[in-house]
Order: sequence, then C-alpha cells, then structure tokens
Amino acid sequence: ARQARTKGRKDVFDRLLPILDTLDIAIQSAPSAKSADKVIAGVEMVYSQLLTELSRLGLECINPVGEEFDPALHEAMQRSETGDVETGRINKVLRRGFLMNDKLVRAAQVIVES
Repeated sequence: ARQARTKGRKDVFDRLLPILDTLDIAIQSAPSAKSADKVIAGVEMVYSQLLTELSRLGLECINPVGEEFDPALHEAMQRSETGDVETGRINKVLRRGFLMNDKLVRAAQVIVES
C-alpha cells in the first residue's frame, strides 16, 4: 500500500513539474515583458495547463453559471438581483468547485439570483 501511494504521488508530481517549469519561465521573463498583456497571457497559459493536467488526473471543474443552485454542489455566498438569469440560478462563480470520481472535493462559491 505504501509503494502504491508513493507511486501515485510520483505520477502526480510528474504531471505537475512541467507546470512549475512553465511558471519559472513566466517569472523570469516578466521583468522584460513590454506589457502586462504578455504577463497575463503567460499566467493564463499556465492556468490552462494546470487545469488540463488536473483533469487528466480525474479532477473535474464545476463552473455552474446559469445553472440552478444546488446546495450539494454550491455554496451560496450572496444573493443578487441582476436580471441576467432566472431566480434561483447562479449568476456568478466566486470560486470554482471541483469533483473527483463524481464526489465533491470542494463546493463552488457562488452568487445566486433572487
């Protein structure tokens, strides 16, 4: 069991280390970037790379904008009256939620239309 856990951790590290490499490159090149847009683009690339690798490891992102509020998956942080979505539906995600093997890892923090 210990060897299986160690191998599992190594597999995760093998997936995440290239993302650290990309972050290192972004940090080193940030001072010489001629605009904030290039730095933002680099951060977005790293973010996308991280989400892709976490997805390959079985982590599924919950992005419930427009969906009906579900207390089993979502944590209501505020209510609002924007008129952008129907009452009881989510109009903004403050913090993404995640599932692994269809089990909640972290609830999405949301703003619900009232």
